[in-house]
Amino acid sequence: MNLKEQLREKGITYNDILKVYGDPKMTKPLLTACFNGTVGFPKKLYRIILRMLGVSARDFIGDDIESGESGVITPDYELLNLLGVGKKNAVSRYDLTERLYPGHGHSKEYDRKMRRRVEQLRRDYVIINEQDGGGYYIADDLDRIDKFYHQEFSRAMSILFRLKTPRKILRKAGML
Repeated sequence: MNLKEQLREKGITYNDILKVYGDPKMTKPLLTACFNGTVGFPKKLYRIILRMLGVSARDFIGDDIESGESGVITPDYELLNLLGVGKKNAVSRYDLTERLYPGHGHSKEYDRKMRRRVEQLRRDYVIINEQDGGGYYIADDLDRIDKFYHQEFSRAMSILFRLKTPRKILRKAGML
């Protein structure tokens, strides 16, 4: 039985969880994204939910949570709360930059800062930008994640192929 089913069985609502968690940065849409699997659970929130259910973390994810090696420690809630879930809720690069750094939406410096923050979050969350001008959003289904994965894989392979000749030259020169 998964967490959603157990919560439903015990009559625990998302609002109940948010009250106990107590962090105003964790919103209902963000909590929904956690339960849908498109955003990772902060470790503290996961532990609270398990406590509310009266079950052990080991029942769900094994020993890792107890050793401190799983979960999101310090997610960028400010940015996560600005990102929509699903392509229809995508937010443009300009809008994200402007909302994070008011008055600096057109600034290259602040645009870079925003993109660095997105890259940090991508270590724990599936944040998609399909390169079609639609903006950034949190993935809402496996098809979009698959499409994004192949887009990024193709980009990575292209870069590696581009580096083949310089790598040969540098190896021959003893620099690699």
